[in-house]
Amino acid sequence: MQVSLMAAPRIYPRLRAELKEKARTIISRDRAARKHGWSQNTIGEIERALVDAFILGRDGGEPVFAAQPKDRLDWEEIPPRGRSLLTSLSFRPGPEGPHTPIGVRRLIVDGRERWAIVRANGDLEDRTVASGSVNPLLRLKLLIVSEDDPDFASMTELGSRSCAQYWRRREENDPCLPKESLRY
Repeated sequence: MQVSLMAAPRIYPRLRAELKEKARTIISRDRAARKHGWSQNTIGEIERALVDAFILGRDGGEPVFAAQPKDRLDWEEIPPRGRSLLTSLSFRPGPEGPHTPIGVRRLIVDGRERWAIVRANGDLEDRTVASGSVNPLLRLKLLIVSEDDPDFASMTELGSRSCAQYWRRREENDPCLPKESLRY
């Protein structure tokens, strides 16, 4: 019997994001337990997550996620490396001034494509990020490449609204907010 993958119903992006976050949490706990020599029940956690996903699918829980507004992306829908970059681009430590980030610039460092944050005064940050952090944000339309300069990308209105929602949720200590990555 051959099953056509094309006929399979589409999984809502928010639901996929929630399932990925659950998987990241399980992997994170497993790695921490291995590192510190703690006991762990990774197989049990995976089994519980699969049962929860099965029950959600059986009970038809997906439409809840379908009704999410599309004027912004929920933080869970943004890949973790992209989240770190958006956090850096949207963080405002004090009164906005010449050091406020305005976008990212593509550079070639040691033969590899990298991106550096550009400040309003034109300075580039010393630290760079890989294209794996920027490309998903471009694909999700959270960043847009400048028509005048193909090596410069700035945040879109969708990106700004998504970041504003993140900072609001973070300020409210939303327990559902994904853990922040230590990786930049």
